[in-house]
Amino acid sequence: MIVDYKYEDEYVKFYIPRNRGKFQGLYECLIDIEDYERIKNTIWNVVYRPNIDNFYVAHSEYIGVQNGKSISETTYLHNYIMRAKEGQVVDHINMKKTLDNRRYNLRVSESSENSAHRKGANKNSKTGVRNVNLCKTYGGEQEYWVQFCRNGERSNWKFPFDQFDEACAFAEVKRKEIFGEFAGNG
Repeated sequence: MIVDYKYEDEYVKFYIPRNRGKFQGLYECLIDIEDYERIKNTIWNVVYRPNIDNFYVAHSEYIGVQNGKSISETTYLHNYIMRAKEGQVVDHINMKKTLDNRRYNLRVSESSENSAHRKGANKNSKTGVRNVNLCKTYGGEQEYWVQFCRNGERSNWKFPFDQFDEACAFAEVKRKEIFGEFAGNG
């Protein structure tokens, strides 16, 4: 629930407390003035999504009971603002600013574009660089593989073990070439 707000020149800062779980605190959220007028009378909460290690503003509405279980429907603020239709995904352009729901930071995208638009390597990465993998050859030597998958099509380039920096630079260029504005970074 919104506990305080402040009008700025072209947007509103509003504050939502989170009183449970390990991420307790007061969260600052941003929204355009015209959108704030649409949402200010709704109960919004800050929810944590562990799969992406980030927070979103959401509203849950109780629907009823089905098979003895309570059912509710969750609406995310960014989807509500952009009036996303079934199957559409709203992407936060500034990836880690998911509590910034001003329209300039939001765009409707395909699910695959939204997935590509992220920062950093996977948690299990041995190199710590997105799309750059440390692999062993059949002869037991190590080399770096720069790998991408887009629309089911896989691409792979190999770099000798002593060319880590070159592999990283190549991955950055290829990421922009393949994913365009949704490239994210490594």
